[in-house]
Amino acid sequence: MSSENLPQSPERPESPEQQRRKPRVAVVFGGRSSEHGISVVTAGAVMKAIDRTKYDVLPIGITTDGRWAL
Repeated sequence: MSSENLPQSPERPESPEQQRRKPRVAVVFGGRSSEHGISVVTAGAVMKAIDRTKYDVLPIGITTDGRWAL
């Protein structure tokens, strides 16, 4: 599919607040698989490495029974 066939989104100038806002990064980890523990450890390393002065980090965990937790 060519991007020229997609509708164009309206151009909206960003407000000063939007310009100052840091991009949000969601780190999703855990889950129901046997790799749950590895995922949790890896997510911790990722969250430690992310520059918090540049990004807002939103950790999202998934329990071993499939529940999502913010």
